[in-house]
This record gives sequence, structure tokens and C-alpha cells, in this order.
Amino acid sequence: MKNHLDDLTVFCSVMRYKTYTKAAEVSGVSKSHVSKAISRLERKLGGQLFERNPRRVTPTLFAEELQRQVDDSIHSISRALHDLRSSQSMPKGRLRITTAGEYGERVIAQKSVAFIKQYPEVEIDLVFSNSVLDLAENRIDIAIRNGALPDSDLIARQIDSRRITTVCSPLYARANSKPGTPLELKQHECLVGSSDEWVFESDGVLKPVKIWGKWKSNNGSALAMAARSGLGIAQLPETYTRRYLEDGTLLECLTEHQTHKQPIWAVFQKRSANSLLIRKYVESLMHSTELPSIVCDLDSQS
Repeated sequence: MKNHLDDLTVFCSVMRYKTYTKAAEVSGVSKSHVSKAISRLERKLGGQLFERNPRRVTPTLFAEELQRQVDDSIHSISRALHDLRSSQSMPKGRLRITTAGEYGERVIAQKSVAFIKQYPEVEIDLVFSNSVLDLAENRIDIAIRNGALPDSDLIARQIDSRRITTVCSPLYARANSKPGTPLELKQHECLVGSSDEWVFESDGVLKPVKIWGKWKSNNGSALAMAARSGLGIAQLPETYTRRYLEDGTLLECLTEHQTHKQPIWAVFQKRSANSLLIRKYVESLMHSTELPSIVCDLDSQS
């Protein structure tokens, strides 16, 4: 069993670096050890894993299928064994994190830099995407998500919250006046983000309002710029609008109808719950206030 695990670990290293020499160097073994491990696997599995030439090895389709089946498992086993050996509870290893928007740029990126400075043997791959990436399929360790979470088998830890603002420029307000109720947005030019429905709250009840407009973008900074130019009304997290509300280049609308703050979550798979690296990183994102840990899913949420 141990030999099989060792051989699969070597195989994953060869798949990553595409040379026996680099795989041997990173794994701390000889090139002949790598060659023998691959040969043992090929005999055991009954198929060729690599096309070989003096400088580089090329994976076969058989190798790519094997990697899809074992890579995540090998990664989890190696991480678990490493954590158990870590007598001083110092996190080591690689974290792949997905986030988006200005919160990712201003908060997650900065806290990730601070985390690496605190734990120099950690590597971080920060993936910015406006899409909700499947954690397993994209080999994501932690996803930063916001809002209500549908039920599923992922674990989420609340790390922060954000206020949603509805804003326009003084120029737009002078020319069109600000809307008095959410329904009046139908008579206004709205700047459309990732959804053409904005949600407001009335007497504790959330009410979606369909909006329309000539300007659409999935980028918050682009929407804030368009709003400041007088093009229309935008609804954005306060991270995008705070500085402009403070300097007067944006005005807030419909404040009495705005929803409560939305929670921001760090989401990860159940099998990672005992990972020292993930636990320490998530703790580094949290504020001093103790926030709840729940089981939830965001893979189906946009």
C-alpha cells in the first residue's frame, strides 16, 4: 500500500513538471527512483503513462485520466500526513483561493500577503473570477462568497459582512431627481451588474425589483465609474462606493429600503475541515467577533 502511494505521489509530480529530473529534485529522490516508480505503475495498471524523450515527457490520455482520479486524493493525504507531522503547528503547503471584486483586491489579497509573511513556507494561488467555481473540479481549497447560502455539504465560515448601496451622481440627481421608492427605478436609467434584479427590504420582507439600462458590466469598478459620470443609478457593495460617498461624487438613494448587511463567507470542502493550513488561513480572515460555522453550498449560486 505504501509503495503504491509513493509511486502515485511521484506520478503526480511528473505530471506537474513534465520532466523526471525536476520531479526528482522537488521530491528529494533520484531520477532513477522516479523512473522505477513510473515503470511499476505502468506494470500495475497495464498501460503506458508517458511518451518519453531526452528533455521532456508527454502524458498519454491514460495518464491524464489517472491524474483526474487520484490527484485530489493524493493532495489531501499528503496534506493530512504533513499536518500530523507538524509538531509546532506551523502551516506549510499550497493554498488555491478564489475570490472576486474589490473585496478580493483590497481585503483578501492584503490578508493573504500578511499570511505568507507570518508563515513563509506557505504558497498562495489567488484566483480572481466572477464565476462561481466548483471547488473540486477547479482544485480550489477556499472560495470567498457572499450572501445567503443554499443547503449542501460544503462548510462555510463567516469572515465579514458588507453593506449594499444604491447610488447616483449629483449630476444625475439634478437632471432626474432621486427615486423615492424602489418601484420608481422603472422610470430611471439603471446600470446593470451581474443581475437585472435589485433586492430591497420593506417591513422585514425582501422584495426584488426588475431594472433596466443601456450600460451593463460585471465589474464593480466600471459600474461605479459609470455612476460617477452621471450615466445612471447603480447598486453596489459599499467597498466600491464608500470613498465616492465620502467625497460627494456619489449620492446614496433609497437608504430606508436597503437590505441589511450581507455576510461574507470562506467556503471549503468537508474533507478539508481538519487541515491545519486551511484552518489557520480562515482564522486569519476573521474579525475578532466570533462568527458562526455552518454547512452550506455556493457552487450553484451566482
